[in-house]
Amino acid sequence: MLRLKVGALLLACLAGAVAPAQEAPPLQGGQPSLATRVLGSDDHDAAVRQLLEKTGASVNGGRLIEQLFDTFKKGLPMVPPAVWDELRAQLATEEFVDLQVAMYEKHFSLDEIRGLLAFYQSPVGKRYLEEAPGLMRDGLAMGQEFSRRAQDKLQRCLQQKGYSVG
Repeated sequence: MLRLKVGALLLACLAGAVAPAQEAPPLQGGQPSLATRVLGSDDHDAAVRQLLEKTGASVNGGRLIEQLFDTFKKGLPMVPPAVWDELRAQLATEEFVDLQVAMYEKHFSLDEIRGLLAFYQSPVGKRYLEEAPGLMRDGLAMGQEFSRRAQDKLQRCLQQKGYSVG
């Protein structure tokens, strides 16, 4: 049930993020939101898109959308496939990439993007890209194990101090 709620929240966020941009008030500090931000120069946009493609980040939006739909489909089996197809068509992966471009442009200058591209085209950068999925997988497993150990340790310590821990 929690997974369905998280999926619903993520899908709602995604749906809002890919909806046509409307005028929105600036964030604190006068910074516009990513959804309403005007993208940078053509060179900056092209460099960021190249970086996203090189790192595989450009396909992550499509994967995220598919994972959300898989979760929803399992939780709502009564919804016919035609409805899911209609909803999926409304969430274009390219719009997700546009948001990624805006995010990268917010945090990295064109020269920094070019530096990242040079890194990922170097032998060590290519090696990193080869190992990144395994690092992510191992990092997630390690994080789960650490969390489990920390929870056990905290519960033991609290119980030793006389607190009832469920």
